[in-house]
Amino acid sequence: MHSQVRDGVYVRYADNKIHFIRVVPPSPEEIKTITIKIAKKIYRYLESRMLAMESDSLLEKEPLLSKCHRASIRYLRALGEQAGKPLLRLISPEHIKEENDDPTMMGFNLHASIAIEATDRAGLERTLRYMGRPPLSSERLKRAPDGQNLLLTLKSPWRNGTTTILLTPFELIERLVALFPYPRKNLIRYHVFFAPNAELREEIVLGLVSHQDHDSKKLCRPNFAKLMARVFDIDVLFCPDVTPRCN
Repeated sequence: MHSQVRDGVYVRYADNKIHFIRVVPPSPEEIKTITIKIAKKIYRYLESRMLAMESDSLLEKEPLLSKCHRASIRYLRALGEQAGKPLLRLISPEHIKEENDDPTMMGFNLHASIAIEATDRAGLERTLRYMGRPPLSSERLKRAPDGQNLLLTLKSPWRNGTTTILLTPFELIERLVALFPYPRKNLIRYHVFFAPNAELREEIVLGLVSHQDHDSKKLCRPNFAKLMARVFDIDVLFCPDVTPRCN
């Protein structure tokens, strides 16, 4: 999970204007404390979900999908004769890490060492594109030498030395199915001042613009064609059979 947060807080002063106060980066000890808090909250949530498993709507309505989800987080096979057995992994001994300074706390690892300056718009876009990248890269997926199975190379080796996962085509489909989000569930969520219904969202996002100045919104929202060109690198106004370019 990735989260883009401000490195400070917003405060409204006596002049009725909102000011941004930057704070110092968290220390390693603070990172550990935050990681433990996150882990405990997630554990409590999962425990409550386990207790309510019998009334889980997904388990009742889509038992096959629910089985794929449970197997996915455990790196197990979900279906077939090998259901419940772990996926085959290729381990390279030279990548096994045995350092004692493991930042993982209760199975969770919090990475918070990247900061982007407010004026670095290119760096911000690059980071957001990384956060929104697809979960599977076709460049790291190839056929195994036997011609039947697939090899998925990990971007970074795991601590136990795992560099590649061996999958059958059916097992790959199982993993992909588990990645589909629930209906009506957003994959990108905004929180605190950037939440959709936050009282101060408009002032902060639009640069301290008053709530009455609705025309300013048009300056911040590019049209559909520009969005398609920016995100997918597709010029929807270009047609090879039509000259000149559509406008």
